Amino acid sequence: MEFTEEQILDLINSNKPAQLAGKDLENANLEGVNLKGAVLHDARLSGSNLSKAILTDADLRNANLMMANLKEAILQNANMVEILLIGTSMKDAFLWRARMQGANLDNADLEGANADEADFQIAKMRTCNLVKTSLKNANLWGSILQFSYLEGANLEGANLQAANLRGCFLISANLNHADLKGARLVNANLEGADLSSANLKDVHFNGANLKNVNLSGANLDGVELDGAVMPDGLEYDPQNPGRGL
Repeated sequence: MEFTEEQILDLINSNKPAQLAGKDLENANLEGVNLKGAVLHDARLSGSNLSKAILTDADLRNANLMMANLKEAILQNANMVEILLIGTSMKDAFLWRARMQGANLDNADLEGANADEADFQIAKMRTCNLVKTSLKNANLWGSILQFSYLEGANLEGANLQAANLRGCFLISANLNHADLKGARLVNANLEGADLSSANLKDVHFNGANLKNVNLSGANLDGVELDGAVMPDGLEYDPQNPGRGL
């Protein structure tokens, strides 16, 4: 059943959290509306405009927000498990402690967003725009970030164990104290990144660009560096593995 915008606003403006589970809200204009605590699991919101909307504590499990506009939306503590956000704009959104396990954010735009302490376990985030996104202490265990853009992103203390960062752009990213155990950074560009005190045990850096990377205090046990450009700008030499580290 499709709702008119007037009917949607009537539901939203009641004194109780909006009950919109499973509803068809495609292409709805919900700019700036207060949906705090709203029940929207399994809702269809593709193409909708939720820019500057307040979705704190909202239940968005398994909802479809493909190609939606969530610019500057507030999604603090929102339950977004297995949500569809393919191609969605979330630029400058506030996602602090949002739960996004198993979400699909392929091609999404999160530039400048704050996702500190958010949970992205096993999320799909391929070719995602995460330029200058804050992911401090976020959980990205097993996430798929192939060919995503993370220039200047803050990943301090983030859990990236077993994450796939193949071909990612991490130029000048902050990965201080991050845990990347077993992560794949094959052909990634990390020029100028801060990996000080990071856990890099068993990380695959094959073909990666590590020029000017700060590795002070990092755990480098078992790292693979074949074909990598080292911090000194020279290619990794298996005959002299300690050079450049």
